[in-house]
Amino acid sequence: MTLPAYQANADFDRSHWWFLGRNAILCAVARRFLGNLKLCSVLDYGCGTGGVSESLAPYFQNYFCFEPSREGSEICCQRGLSVYTTPTELRAATPGGVDVVFCLDVLEHVSDDAALLREAFAQVSPGGLGFVTVPAYDWLWGAEDEISNHLRRYRNRSLRSAIDRADLEILMISGFNTILLPLQAAVVFASRNSKQTNLKAPGRLQQLICLTILKIEAWWLTRFSLPVGASLLAVVRKRG
Repeated sequence: MTLPAYQANADFDRSHWWFLGRNAILCAVARRFLGNLKLCSVLDYGCGTGGVSESLAPYFQNYFCFEPSREGSEICCQRGLSVYTTPTELRAATPGGVDVVFCLDVLEHVSDDAALLREAFAQVSPGGLGFVTVPAYDWLWGAEDEISNHLRRYRNRSLRSAIDRADLEILMISGFNTILLPLQAAVVFASRNSKQTNLKAPGRLQQLICLTILKIEAWWLTRFSLPVGASLLAVVRKRG
């Protein structure tokens, strides 16, 4: 990501409805597939600036952060997070492996997404699960993708292809940010020629409405998948 993108994440990843809503969705779906989260150890692979890790870590038994970028890892350290920056450090910290890996909006940054998935799952015990989120639909490409150095947005088929090439088993693929998709499309189209992030401090009412909507989607996703959404969520299992 570019430096402005890292700074925008650092400014809002603890408080903005988008991050908080995604956290709620992840926890709801994780409980659906894992049961008691306090029994699970987690690797947050590509944790960025660490705000999401701070929010999610209390739900799990052990939580390991991996962030290879200098910009992201420095912000994590400033926040007091213990973050690993190389695979060697990570292997030493998790000699017995972990139960779960989070790969949250990471795949779109690399040319070989299947290889990154294989790397992320290298520390996961056989039969362990992964939760993967990516941005959806090429027609939603906008300024946020540009400043974040995204290489692609995904459809169901292209996400399935990456997971298959990584030799992982797909348990679920769903859209999310479904109800807000028209609003997000309008924001993208209105700012398509901008070179600045769309992440801005929301008004109190906007924060309440948007976060409530995503929490409703979190409840839905404990029961069924959603066919569309501005983002995609996959639950996958390591074979063996």
